[in-house]
Amino acid sequence: MKIMKTSLKTFAVIGLIAPILALAQVPPTPPVAPITSYVGVINLLNTITNWLFAILIALAVIFIIIAAFKYLTAGGDPEKVKSANHSLIYAVVAIAVAIVAKAIPLLVKNIIG
Repeated sequence: MKIMKTSLKTFAVIGLIAPILALAQVPPTPPVAPITSYVGVINLLNTITNWLFAILIALAVIFIIIAAFKYLTAGGDPEKVKSANHSLIYAVVAIAVAIVAKAIPLLVKNIIG
């Protein structure tokens, strides 16, 4: 039984670390030129939103894994199922915010012209 708990903890830690390791492969590039015009502002916004997008997607994956684990271990307990539902809602909110963060540079570019 102790081996089962240890292996479950090990797989949980690996599952939480794997998305972060995947992000380490291709980091977003920082702006090269100093900000002297609105193009520099757009480049800075693109860099910030790329980082924000990557972080929020990784958080969403982590919340989905946690919610799945909570559902599996709930055993019909309404409080644990409610907690799993909240984790899924947090994941959906993280994905929605990430999509909005990706859309901001496009909106600014269209407004500025």
